[in-house]
Amino acid sequence: MTDLLAGARVDVLGPEDVDLLRTLVAAEAVVPVRSPRELERRLAPDRRVLAVRHADGAPLCFVHVALTERFPSSLDEATAGPPVTGEPRFATFFGITRTDPRARGQAGRLLKMALEHVLAESPSVQVAATLSPMPGFRPWAERCLELLKGEQAAEDVEGLARACAAGLAKPEQLRALRRVAELWLLTKDERGRVQDPVARFHLGNGAHVRDVLVGADGSWHGLEQSLGVMVSYQYVPADAPSVEVA
Repeated sequence: MTDLLAGARVDVLGPEDVDLLRTLVAAEAVVPVRSPRELERRLAPDRRVLAVRHADGAPLCFVHVALTERFPSSLDEATAGPPVTGEPRFATFFGITRTDPRARGQAGRLLKMALEHVLAESPSVQVAATLSPMPGFRPWAERCLELLKGEQAAEDVEGLARACAAGLAKPEQLRALRRVAELWLLTKDERGRVQDPVARFHLGNGAHVRDVLVGADGSWHGLEQSLGVMVSYQYVPADAPSVEVA
């Protein structure tokens, strides 16, 4: 069987790559591009839109990266934060979208290709990590809270998530939601695997949990799937502290 990635390459997209950018905008499912201005920001010198392409030129996936001096505290900061003028210490991968059915089951190798490209291009980067969603976290958290508080739990947790995303939550509320998220990351399915599919993917590809970020995605989608909580999975060791989820 022919290796799908034999002869594949990683390209950094720019404004001139109109056809590929059209494909990106149409296919992007993780962090949709919502305006021309937002697309322009993602193509800026301190950001990268990487296309991993098959030897025949077809894009297999797109990867979004923010190159920054400090780790982004939110998805908004990763996608549209202020320009970075100094040498970046952090490469934050905040979206990977497969665009070719031939690439099914190849996400780990595709991400590795993108990671190697970024590290070779930006030698000042000390930490390569993700800013990742937690699909399935909200319904699980609501079921747990219903056992403790009854049917009012869903409304209560929605208000808490909104307060966290707006920066209006009390410290004890932030800690409580963070702890619940950490428990979700430890939850196993009936096969004994980590229940969260994104955690299962990154941990299975050699990453570890760097941080759990409460209020990092205050969008409608972020609140709906994960109460605004995101997780950072770190791939390259450095002196940055890691969160022990145990």
